[in-house]
Amino acid sequence: MAGMFDEDLEAPAPAAPTVLPPMAAPPVGTPDPRRVIIATPPVQPPQGNMFEEDISGGSAPPLPPGAVDWSKYNQPFGEIKKDDPNVTERARRVGQDVLMSGGMEPYRARHLSEGAIGIAGATPMGSLLSAGDLGYDVKRGNWGHAALDAVGVLPLALQARRGVQVLRGELPTVRMADTPTRTVDPRTGAVDDELLGSARGHYGAVARSPVVFHPGTMPNVTDAMRMALQQPQFGAFTPEAAQGVHALLERWGQDFAGHRVATPHDFDVLRQQLRKFTDGADSSAGPRAADFIDQFLSNPPRASVLRGTPQELGAIRGHLEDARGDYRAGKTSETVEYSVDRAGTKAGAANSGLNVGNKTQQALTDLANPPPGGYDKIFGATYPEKQSLNAVGQDWLTNKARYLSNRMGGGGGFTGTFGGGIAGHTVNSLLGSWGVDPITATGVGMTAGWAYPKVGEAFRRVANERTVRAADEAIDAIRRNSPLYRAREAAAPDIADPQAMLRDAIAYAMMPQLKDQAGDAWDRLHVPYENR
Repeated sequence: MAGMFDEDLEAPAPAAPTVLPPMAAPPVGTPDPRRVIIATPPVQPPQGNMFEEDISGGSAPPLPPGAVDWSKYNQPFGEIKKDDPNVTERARRVGQDVLMSGGMEPYRARHLSEGAIGIAGATPMGSLLSAGDLGYDVKRGNWGHAALDAVGVLPLALQARRGVQVLRGELPTVRMADTPTRTVDPRTGAVDDELLGSARGHYGAVARSPVVFHPGTMPNVTDAMRMALQQPQFGAFTPEAAQGVHALLERWGQDFAGHRVATPHDFDVLRQQLRKFTDGADSSAGPRAADFIDQFLSNPPRASVLRGTPQELGAIRGHLEDARGDYRAGKTSETVEYSVDRAGTKAGAANSGLNVGNKTQQALTDLANPPPGGYDKIFGATYPEKQSLNAVGQDWLTNKARYLSNRMGGGGGFTGTFGGGIAGHTVNSLLGSWGVDPITATGVGMTAGWAYPKVGEAFRRVANERTVRAADEAIDAIRRNSPLYRAREAAAPDIADPQAMLRDAIAYAMMPQLKDQAGDAWDRLHVPYENR
């Protein structure tokens, strides 16, 4: 069968059409036989064609059986909307236009522009773009994208926080200098304290000073010390209360009466003897009197100096300042450490041994807040140091762990047993109501009853560990507040915390990228394609 577009190049040409002779015109008033009107049916478009179109304005004729109605598939898709890109997309287009203006192909320019914006997203520029997108999405009510834009802005907030820390000098750092240590030999009980050793060295330098004081200086100093000790602001240590200290000071004043001169070595020997008292009020009055000696040697009246240059007096002042600072930090930290160890020992020997945190917190609170009229065991501690001791028991996470432990019977005893029984019974009944067989429900309930107090015990151990760790940090802070540590810190200053810098770099690189990927996922799940 030949088609309408077939062409046979080898077939003979068709014969010429026959030309009929012209006909004469008909008479007036009669039909013209040359005009023949043939009635033909209206031309119908082919049925079943997906490209058909009826422009007649009438209703479409019915389809024959088996024909496909393509009109329902050939419908308009979406609508033409105004182009309104966000800030990030505008940046991509600007980059593409710049590259195309240099002669680059559109597809390649778009690809490189997207890559450049992706690289910029790993820098502070990514946070700025997210900030622009946040305003764009909030204005249009795109709350899902707005929440993700806020995530992309987080590195910008982190940068601002780091900038404030830099201005305040509070940037996270890592200590490079070693904290002065205090070790105790478990076999002999010998104590090796770097701070006390440094203090002894400085006091030795004072004792070797060539300065000489006039006769009568020692009696005048000891008499002034005895009078000062009896004052309320210095402890009200009367001769009846602190007999040993008053007797020692009186004897030294008598020994140096007359024409006997005094040297820094003599005052150093007296200072050592005053610090040897360990019982009763003398153990408190002795260190107070020793402080008076250090104050006198640091700034002696000019009339009391028989021989000594300003440089030698200045050297005594510097050594005493370092010695007093190291000794104060060493003895204060020693007292705090002893209280923490004693509290831990007492808590470990009592009942379940899980009350270490509470005992430690109570011991540190008693040290930092002595009762009215009572003796301050750490009178040399500064106000920030005492506040750090009070803060050991005020950590929010530690207190929450201790609270949960108490609620779950983490301290052992009847509370844990009773709570575990209730938990096991509750789980057993709940599983039974869900249709679990009795044997399985009972086994799971017994396991839950056994695990309930164990979870409470785990919370208690977490609280204890955090409390002890905070106490150790408070002790180290006291030891770092010393001339010895400051000298070490000057030789090995702190450096910026590399871990904090690494965390910042990860946040800068990941947050904007996470925002973009999550935004694409949000669009696929919640935004129709035509509205993206």
